[in-house]
Amino acid sequence: MKKTARYYLDKAQEIKQSSTAFLRELQKEMDNLSKEIEFDEHLTRSGKIAKKSELKDVKGIEALKKFHQRKQQYLSELTKAKKAAEKILKQPIKKPSSEEIEQFEKRFKQLKTELFLTPRADRAEQKLREFVADIKHGYFAEKVRDEFSEVVGTIVSSAGPQAAQFKMRLFDMYEKLQSEFESPEVKEAKEALEYAEYAISENRLFAGDLAVNAAVSTFGAKYGNFIDKTDEFFAMEENQEHRPTDYVDPELEEEKVFSEKLNNVNLMFSNIEKIMADKVAKGEI
Repeated sequence: MKKTARYYLDKAQEIKQSSTAFLRELQKEMDNLSKEIEFDEHLTRSGKIAKKSELKDVKGIEALKKFHQRKQQYLSELTKAKKAAEKILKQPIKKPSSEEIEQFEKRFKQLKTELFLTPRADRAEQKLREFVADIKHGYFAEKVRDEFSEVVGTIVSSAGPQAAQFKMRLFDMYEKLQSEFESPEVKEAKEALEYAEYAISENRLFAGDLAVNAAVSTFGAKYGNFIDKTDEFFAMEENQEHRPTDYVDPELEEEKVFSEKLNNVNLMFSNIEKIMADKVAKGEI
């Protein structure tokens, strides 16, 4: 199966959506252990209270450790989704034939001249609209978008008091030049990138406060309030010794190692080129 941005987003959603059930399992375990203490006939009332407090400390830290790695795994999947989407969006549009490009450039140049010489904004806008309607290839649509501000400048400047209305219509034309020529794959990648960036910045496994309130009820405020803010908890000096090992995503780690090796190779060749250039400059070779 091809690992697309959507694939990684689905993996991230699985982690997020199952986090509430995961918390419930920890709550059940805690409840069972608390009941064992409560029914322990060998403990006094104060002994039971002390034992339950100790249990909250142990299990509270254990829970935060688990959710810390769970959050890191969730963010790793989002990061991979972001990278996969960006890879699609960075792919260049396939170029038409050289003859088609030459014909387009000739017509586009002619259009610019006509727009410059057309005194009425409405007629100039119509010329541009007809030209855009005739575009059949995303490569040409991108060319027009790249020079759109320059192309429409004469139309807006000659529109007078109606400039704002022309700008709105021209902006709509600009957006269509993009949306109507995007492949389904590109559209999906854009949506995935937008969601991944939002979810990474949100940095939350739980929506609302229900999970936090449940965690506080189970483990106490000292730990429960940090169920979705484990980085903050383990950054505190008194908690640093309890910080778990960071989750290492195999795919991201492999990519990191490859990138480092590639950089080292590029650096090596760059140094060789400098050495050879120095030798040439000194007349040694």
